Amino acid sequence: MLAVLLSGLKIFLKNPTVLGLIGVFGGLVLIWMGWDILRETSGEVVTGGEGSTSLQPFAAGVLATISNPYWVIWWVSIGAALLLSSTKLGVLGISIFFIGHILADLLWYSSLTLAISKGTNLLKPRIYRIIILLCSISLFSLGGYFLYRGSVDLLTLL
Repeated sequence: MLAVLLSGLKIFLKNPTVLGLIGVFGGLVLIWMGWDILRETSGEVVTGGEGSTSLQPFAAGVLATISNPYWVIWWVSIGAALLLSSTKLGVLGISIFFIGHILADLLWYSSLTLAISKGTNLLKPRIYRIIILLCSISLFSLGGYFLYRGSVDLLTLL
């Protein structure tokens, strides 16, 4: 995203058609992720098990990130403003911004990963399944909202 913004494609990302398509695609992905969580966890607590690879969570994370319409909106607004400020210091400023942003993400997501991995051992399976169900419902709801908003944005262009 840094390369896209630095190359001047911010205007492209603000295009209503592009935002509408991102909303529709992101909504569908979130709904699929909610369904996949329900399917994977129906019955028993998932702990990785056979057939699980370290690439699967990584790929899911990348897909969740790039399909999230708010990720694009954040980068086009706040992220772009922060990046623009960092360009005043040239390559050093951009590097500091990038490293700081990546370290903040790493700290946040590492904390979440630790809480989730330790939390599954502390929770009873029934409570864990209820939490997973609530997370799935949240993904369905958020996906439905993105799908609706993206569709409305696209339909208003016709």
